[in-house]
Amino acid sequence: MRIERIENGPFMVNTYLLGCEKTKAAILVDPGHDVEVIEHSLSKSGFTVAEIVNTHGHLDHLAGVAHFQHTNGLTFRLHESDAFLLDGLSVAAAAFGLPPVEKPTDTKWLHDGDELTVGEETIRVVAAPGHSPGGVILDLGNEMITGDVIFQASIGRTDLPGGDYETLIESIRSQVLSKDDAVILHPGHGPSTTVGRERLSNPFLQG
Repeated sequence: MRIERIENGPFMVNTYLLGCEKTKAAILVDPGHDVEVIEHSLSKSGFTVAEIVNTHGHLDHLAGVAHFQHTNGLTFRLHESDAFLLDGLSVAAAAFGLPPVEKPTDTKWLHDGDELTVGEETIRVVAAPGHSPGGVILDLGNEMITGDVIFQASIGRTDLPGGDYETLIESIRSQVLSKDDAVILHPGHGPSTTVGRERLSNPFLQG
């Protein structure tokens, strides 16, 4: 699986292109505000994006969804437990002094255990609530797209609507720390890390 990280927008969100090297089919994960930066990366990639998949429903991770739906005719996948966040996008944008964000359409709901086919590759959807009720991890086997569940030396915030600290810690312990140390974690913000590094040094996971 080809993984391309596209850092963009005022929140420096990591948008990802996940592509099958053999077929050149791909999905776009968490498209943020700066659609021009994302479009430029997509045009250079040589991949054809089939749909948009989001790790969760917060503003910074889906501000670009409607744009790519309009320009590329893409469907949008999100865990159903984050559906309530879609109705508050413009309110959230206004709170940060940003222009209104258009609500995505043609949403198809994700569920724990779903398998997404990308060309000849398969991605497993793993429920990981806590940062938001519908947070998910995209499990590629030796690598994982973790959204805002866990970062290098940190974890997702839990003071937003639907967030819960204990739930998030349990998600990390059961869905991330259960993996081999060598598994690479690609978070929603900041640099990639590994399960082993976070197991040993993440201050939120000690004790």
